[in-house]
Amino acid sequence: MQRIAILLFLLAVAGGVWYLIDQESPEPASTLPGDGVDPAGANGQDPAGMRGANRPVSDDALPELLKLTKPARALLIGKHQGTWPAQVLEVFLQIRELEFRSWYTHDIESHLGAEGEHRGMTALGAGPTGDYLQQHDVQVLYLDMFDPNALPQEFWNVVAERVNAGRMGLCARPTYLIGEDGVGVTAHPMLSHPTLKTLLPVARGALVQGSPPLGVYTDARPLRVTALGLKHPATRMVANTKAAAKSWERAGAGTGAFVTKFCYPVEELVAGAQVLVEVEAATSVPAIVVGPASSKARVLWMGTTDFGQPAYYNSASDALMKLLINHWTLWLLGQHGIE
Repeated sequence: MQRIAILLFLLAVAGGVWYLIDQESPEPASTLPGDGVDPAGANGQDPAGMRGANRPVSDDALPELLKLTKPARALLIGKHQGTWPAQVLEVFLQIRELEFRSWYTHDIESHLGAEGEHRGMTALGAGPTGDYLQQHDVQVLYLDMFDPNALPQEFWNVVAERVNAGRMGLCARPTYLIGEDGVGVTAHPMLSHPTLKTLLPVARGALVQGSPPLGVYTDARPLRVTALGLKHPATRMVANTKAAAKSWERAGAGTGAFVTKFCYPVEELVAGAQVLVEVEAATSVPAIVVGPASSKARVLWMGTTDFGQPAYYNSASDALMKLLINHWTLWLLGQHGIE
């Protein structure tokens, strides 16, 4: 009888320990959907609709993280390290079999060109060159904030050749440059560079000046996907159009809603350019634009600084933001599975 009592006591202790382990050891969550993420709210809600990312597509389908079908290489060139380039590089790290390098024309400490985060590919040495693009068969190029005149014309000749042939995708985020007089430059150098400007879907931008400067919003303005953006693979986020609309609704709600306090003031788009995302203002402003559907070139213009600081600090919004970058990166690579 005493043995039975001891046995029951031990079973009770074991059960209690197992209960505590089960309650205190939740499954680890990653930063991206489809890879163990569970950004539920405090009440067990799912504000971004990120759970079950790999389930079959339906009207209620949730966002999917796309994967490469074959290895690829990317290069990011920026003026300096910052929040947005770091966000892009974090997505690069999450895309398996993607090798990448980053280069900044103004290193934070030395103010000289310097390499940033990377995975694979050889070092850039003195800086990006056309030969480097060819030798490494770079398939997507991100340009962030910097003045293209910082690189030799030989580099841009190769960029144009590869982009126009459909062998390399191009993403450009200009923001705006402040001159010595404290106002914006007449036109962003990306729009005035003789070679680069021929590749962009934006033909002309207004002067970023005034008080406040044109393109700068006193209050953060919402970002809204267009009807075309719900269909385009770069911004749809899911294979199902209805589900894509729900994902964008989630991105526009709550404390981490996609907003911006700046969007480069576009005056004219190239013929056939497609506006995928707009800034809601007195007059809608193109925020994310891609080139004509008939073109071999895959080029994406991002006119905003980002999607708002609150989005970085809201786990659900941050996951959606990374998901969006993931989708348009694969579209730029020509490896997007949703058409």
